[in-house]
Amino acid sequence: VLVTTRSNSDFWIFPKGHLEEGETVQFSVAMEAYEEAGLIGKAGKKALGSYEYVKGGKKFKVSLYPFKIKKRLPSWPEAAARRRIEIELTAVGEYLCDAKMIGMAEKLLTMLCGRDEC
Repeated sequence: VLVTTRSNSDFWIFPKGHLEEGETVQFSVAMEAYEEAGLIGKAGKKALGSYEYVKGGKKFKVSLYPFKIKKRLPSWPEAAARRRIEIELTAVGEYLCDAKMIGMAEKLLTMLCGRDEC
């Protein structure tokens, strides 16, 4: 699984973004993966789960979708502000601080193990 840092920080997260008017969820997920982590691939159709956070006094809801990576680019639009690393899915708890994100990663692990992909 691939995680990135928040912009100019050491806080590890899954790439995320905002759904712009007229975009499909799958397009938005693919664009954010490219912009934040230099990934080319395809988003799943069903969210693993969601969580909320507050930034600048505004409340945001994030839905996390599985993303099949087809290519990792050596550079990407936000490379100067973010780092990316690939970790074993079983190690997400060592990097992510948010219990809801960890729970969604565990849900993905369960799904993959059910298909003999773990």
